[in-house]
Amino acid sequence: MDNETLGIYIARARKAKGLTQKELAERLHVTDKAVSKWETGRGFPDIKVLPVLAAELGISLAELLQAQEPAPSASVLSRETIGTKTASSPAIRARSSQFLQWLFLIVGSIGLAAGIYCLIRYMQWNSLGIIGGSDASTDILIVDSSPGLPWQWILLFSISLLCLFAGIALWFFRRKQVSRRNKK
Repeated sequence: MDNETLGIYIARARKAKGLTQKELAERLHVTDKAVSKWETGRGFPDIKVLPVLAAELGISLAELLQAQEPAPSASVLSRETIGTKTASSPAIRARSSQFLQWLFLIVGSIGLAAGIYCLIRYMQWNSLGIIGGSDASTDILIVDSSPGLPWQWILLFSISLLCLFAGIALWFFRRKQVSRRNKK
């Protein structure tokens, strides 16, 4: 890197920030003649001034030392890439909505089926039982002393119903969106 290339780069960056040579010199605690020498290629900034100069110009120290804009990297998105990503986002949203719909419906259905099965088993357990004796069997109603259904089953039912309702709501919402798109 030569002094002239660096000087041209410093001048361009200073003008892009809207600073005069005097304003930049005051911020760097140097004279405006020193800034003029840097920009004309007759001098080079002191090594201690370089980080402060880069910060004042709003560029990295590497950019300043290379005296050029950084090459666009893979992480920098161009307008075409951004346009492609936003164009595909409705498709991505539709796919994730469909996935959630099926997930809610399946989890809700399995939970509801498991809850109904457990409820039936619970009701059979608290039903008529037979106590055998030496002379003959006697039918006696066996009752559990616990009040009502256990809280775990109530929780299972409520979560299952919420999942089912969410799945059905997503299904209706998706149908409505598809019908709107077809009308256009």
